[in-house]
Amino acid sequence: MKNLVNYNQQQQQQQYNIKTLNTASPPLHKQTHTNMKRALGIIPARYGSTRFPGKLISDLGGLPVIVRTVNAAKQSQQLSNVWLATDDKRISQLVEKQCCKSIEIIHTSSDCPSGSDRLVAALNIKGIVPEPIEHSDLIKNNNKRTEETFPYDVIVNVQGDEPLLNPKHIDLVIDCLYNNPNADIATLVVPLDPTTEDGQFNITNPNVVKCVLDQNNNALYFSRSIIPYYNTSNSTKGSKDDGASANIDTSGKTRYLKHIGLYAYRPSSLFKFVRSKASQLEISEGLEQLRAMSLGMSIKVVQVNDAKGGIDTIEQLEHARTLLKEEERRSVLRRV
Repeated sequence: MKNLVNYNQQQQQQQYNIKTLNTASPPLHKQTHTNMKRALGIIPARYGSTRFPGKLISDLGGLPVIVRTVNAAKQSQQLSNVWLATDDKRISQLVEKQCCKSIEIIHTSSDCPSGSDRLVAALNIKGIVPEPIEHSDLIKNNNKRTEETFPYDVIVNVQGDEPLLNPKHIDLVIDCLYNNPNADIATLVVPLDPTTEDGQFNITNPNVVKCVLDQNNNALYFSRSIIPYYNTSNSTKGSKDDGASANIDTSGKTRYLKHIGLYAYRPSSLFKFVRSKASQLEISEGLEQLRAMSLGMSIKVVQVNDAKGGIDTIEQLEHARTLLKEEERRSVLRRV
């Protein structure tokens, strides 16, 4: 803790050229008791999405997608601070206007290859990682040094395209890391029902990422393909013979899980991840978490019963709008 105090004192004496729309930056982290954990939430927000450019500023029930994500993150009970790391003023201006300057806004390069890279870029700009990331002592596989010198115990990647995120789920992944000291990363999944049309659609949809786990809820693999793949040569029961759904087990014996793009990192694990090159699996699937798996990192998975998905396509945005209207209708009925 002495090292942490000295570190913070050094940071206060330095002046950083932080490109942000806020005129006054909040404290580095909330003042807490020395033995309490500290978690930082960073929302990486890139304007030029490959599949749906500008999706973060699209309207969702009267508010932009990114504003709803920020509001959800601010409701977390475990996050000491929430930052927005963006490459575009159209995003930052919307957030500044509609979130009443209650969030730290940091402008990062548009060249960041992934959301996790954007997290570290924001930390660099803020001066929390005092040296270029590739040379910093914080990432040289020395967890003890990281814990002693870094001002947060957990860094949460709250993806900007998760506007319907349950704030309690953020708290769940943070608690998961606190309770599992050997885990590098924690994330979420929600079950998919293969007996329903909606469940089968999600299982076969490449825009919906699936996950398989071991018996201790550690991730074995993530894929846009159908996993587990149902081998119909072993059994003709519990499957359908119409297209891709022929390879879905509808007997109820096989568990299908949808991945929710929320990650809690230990700082040392995040820095190790970012300094490593993209793996071939990551490139093939277009899933950054596969880089962590290729590095042998442990990803602990929390299963929740219900979670709204993120927005990667126009169709998913329309689905989110429908869900919001249904929730508003139920809310009105409850008040009657």
